[in-house]
Amino acid sequence: MLPYGNMVFNAFGPQNEFFTAAVADAQPVLAWLQVQMQRETFAPGGFGAAIHAAADTGELTAEETPIVARSLLSAGVDTTVSGIGAAV
Repeated sequence: MLPYGNMVFNAFGPQNEFFTAAVADAQPVLAWLQVQMQRETFAPGGFGAAIHAAADTGELTAEETPIVARSLLSAGVDTTVSGIGAAV
């Protein structure tokens, strides 16, 4: 997840050599995440399941749901890494 967190962090700036290198480094994680954001991988009753349920009601499209689910993960990566680092 660290390469993914680095990519997310570098996405907030210009698309320069840092961003390009971070995206290249995160490619294996991005492929794995694509699979993990599908409906069948989420536990019933969790946030991921709720996001996918929004597609059933028309609030999101089936294409949007994995992106929204990944957005929650993206928002928490740096926070979690920083929190664990501070605790240790």
